Amino acid sequence: MVSLEQAAANALQAYLQTALGSGVKVRNRWPNPDKNLPPLAVTILLSGDPTRTWVQPNDISSSTGTSAGKLLYRWHLGESVQPLQIDCWATANAPALDDLRAKVDAALLGGNRAELYPIPGPLSLALQSADGWTGTIDFYFDGFTVLQTPDTEQENEFRALCRGEARVAIYVDAETPRLARIILKQILGDASRPDDVVS
Repeated sequence: MVSLEQAAANALQAYLQTALGSGVKVRNRWPNPDKNLPPLAVTILLSGDPTRTWVQPNDISSSTGTSAGKLLYRWHLGESVQPLQIDCWATANAPALDDLRAKVDAALLGGNRAELYPIPGPLSLALQSADGWTGTIDFYFDGFTVLQTPDTEQENEFRALCRGEARVAIYVDAETPRLARIILKQILGDASRPDDVVS
């Protein structure tokens, strides 16, 4: 099993590898300095510490527990925001890098969205997590910056990067005595309406 944040990077790696095809090597680690870069490569890095925000625990689903009177609840506990960095690498020339970053940008902007309504802000991609974690990961990315110097021309190592973040909900599954849900009726004059109250 990997960390929640690494699972987010792994999901993005798998998505981009499928979107870009076998001609591009997509990795979730920095290139090995002892090996030559492939002609076209993309790296996805955890580029800082995650920020976790905690909320009042909220049960979002339940299933049968292992003993009478208990259910296995899924609790929503908060959200993790993990800074990410995507690097595009090309060893042929600058036009090859331009083509690669355009394809990566299109893949990020064209991802399958989990939401059914527009969301303000730079949401570009929503994916399902794996590696032992469940839930939807939202990815936000800025545009690419080309890192080009006279040395890159001589070394045939062309690079562009963009920065962004992954936002993923934190869930915990825990077996808990069945939660009672009581429905109360509020009466005002001759009118009444049900209100759900959780106890």
